[in-house]
Amino acid sequence: MAEINCPQEEELLPLVADDADHVQPHVREHVEHCSSCQKRLKELDLQLSTLRAMSVDTIPPQAPPAPLIYLEDEEEELPAAIGRYRVVGMIGKGGQGLVFRVVHPTLQKDLVLKLGLRRLSASGLKRDRLAAEGRLLADLDHPNLARVVDLDVEDDRPFLVLEYVRGRTLRQYLRDEQPSPREIAELLADVARALVPAHAAGVIHQDLKPANILIDEQGRPRIIDFGMAMLRGAWTDETLELESIGGTLSFMSPEQARADIDRIGPACDIFALGAILYDALTGQPPYTAETVEDALELAKRCEFDRQKLIDSAAPGALVKICLRAMSSEPGERQRSAKELADELDRFAGRRRWWPAALGATALLLGMGLAIALWPAPDARTEDFQYLIQAERGDRLLWVHQELPLRAGDRIRVFCDVPAHLHPSLFWFNSDGQWTQLDSVAVKEADAPGMMQLVYPADGRKIGLDAAGGTEFVLVCASVEATPQLASLRESSAEFLATGPLPPLPNDILVVMRHGAVASQSSATGQTPRGFTPPAKSNAAIVEDRLEQLRVKLRSKYPFVTGIAFPHR
Repeated sequence: MAEINCPQEEELLPLVADDADHVQPHVREHVEHCSSCQKRLKELDLQLSTLRAMSVDTIPPQAPPAPLIYLEDEEEELPAAIGRYRVVGMIGKGGQGLVFRVVHPTLQKDLVLKLGLRRLSASGLKRDRLAAEGRLLADLDHPNLARVVDLDVEDDRPFLVLEYVRGRTLRQYLRDEQPSPREIAELLADVARALVPAHAAGVIHQDLKPANILIDEQGRPRIIDFGMAMLRGAWTDETLELESIGGTLSFMSPEQARADIDRIGPACDIFALGAILYDALTGQPPYTAETVEDALELAKRCEFDRQKLIDSAAPGALVKICLRAMSSEPGERQRSAKELADELDRFAGRRRWWPAALGATALLLGMGLAIALWPAPDARTEDFQYLIQAERGDRLLWVHQELPLRAGDRIRVFCDVPAHLHPSLFWFNSDGQWTQLDSVAVKEADAPGMMQLVYPADGRKIGLDAAGGTEFVLVCASVEATPQLASLRESSAEFLATGPLPPLPNDILVVMRHGAVASQSSATGQTPRGFTPPAKSNAAIVEDRLEQLRVKLRSKYPFVTGIAFPHR
């Protein structure tokens, strides 16, 4: 803590910034004789190096950092405040704006403020859109995300206010700590999990890189700069060549480098995480070139030195995860950030949602296919995790990966359920009959407040021996008692009277969630944009019947969810 007569932090900042023009003579003289202020300067220097790394764009990767300046016009005075935030000092300037360290007016809390380079009137953005995007960003909440505190406008220029994270950038952490491959995998698994709620809310980062991942004082990775891509027109200098694509070329997916707008989505962030993993394992980013243009061409072609990664000291399993994440085609990468996190956790020996009963069986995933059924793009983080695993010969696969399932496949079911409820598992077979599955275990789930239903409880798998058709697996949960088959039959009398569900197309699932029923395509693992089954098609009929059933059951049970899938 500073002594009463010591300079304020904003007076010390120019000293560590090497900005002699803004250093008061009495401050310099005081610091020379004050051990307390000398210690404060060292702390400020460390904080400044971290914040400066956050604020500088790296296109191309070997370009020198932007100079640390106070304002666009160096003779201009530092503003006392931006909006309602008191300015302590300016940290730097990058392609996306001016970066200030500020203090909250009432909470006296340190924050980071990024002021856009362009005026709203020039960017074409409307204030109502800015406010809507600000609310969306502020709602993102995860322990590995740096919170967005505010999004507002000052003198027709937008500014974003972010939580100030004390710590080091990932680049500094890798240099200082030299973590093992297992430790790197654990760290990036946490980063990937932080993307899950953002992607579920429709927010893509589009500029993940080591400078945008901070390791806080507790050793947790924290992602910063969510929102910069969403409002790129407000932040980016219109003179920059690469304004239309945003991001950092060293870690950019090929579809983003090509500005292929229709293909830009969560898979871009998965590629970037793979590129960050590549950088951590090899010591250099995937794309290095003399000029921006050359780097852009490399990124467009997804042309990086794969052999350098293979020849590194990294274990083969981790190399495989990395190369899959960096596949040139989005559909060949992990299908979600959660899947990438699960793969990294399995490599590191950490178990998340995997039940202990899987034991060594989980290790067989590397021999076959392991793609889970993930929620649709508009699903929220409170949606269940509902997985069906099948064993076919010596392979383990997920129902979503290889439809249709076949007679002789042996299956297991997993479903996350709120911990305060009593769940039951039911099966509506291709003959149109309900069965209650009794050999069910309930285990602790990874998500807070949830438990995981596992069937069968003894670790075996149940064979699919019935005639082909459409199978429907249903989970119902009640507050007071476990739902029973007789009660389900009574509630679903109209559904039963209509007979078996018609055969679904080989590549279509129909998923019943808490609030809706929707088809999903196995080609993408998600509900395709604008996907609507043709009128009178079997998929449409199954959707309609399951929606009617969902409405009936939700009037009786607070939790209802299920999957219908083709069986041949």
